[in-house]
Amino acid sequence: DLRTWSYEFRFYDTKNERDLGDINSLSAGQKSIIHLIFEAYGRDDVNGGLIIIDEPEIHLHYQFQFEYLKILEKLAKEQR
Repeated sequence: DLRTWSYEFRFYDTKNERDLGDINSLSAGQKSIIHLIFEAYGRDDVNGGLIIIDEPEIHLHYQFQFEYLKILEKLAKEQR
């Protein structure tokens, strides 16, 4: 019964080995990068296509920008 089904996302920093808590305890930048990653991975119709990202640096910490680029590069390699 879907009315009784519940779930919780918890985030864990594997590099520093610490629990980051649930989505509500993350910063706005962390929430944004999670959204961008899920959006990129959730698209199955971009094989051979083009993804245009309009100014992600506006709301992402510089380290998140770097990590996001690495994720997009990985996704592009997987889509080949």
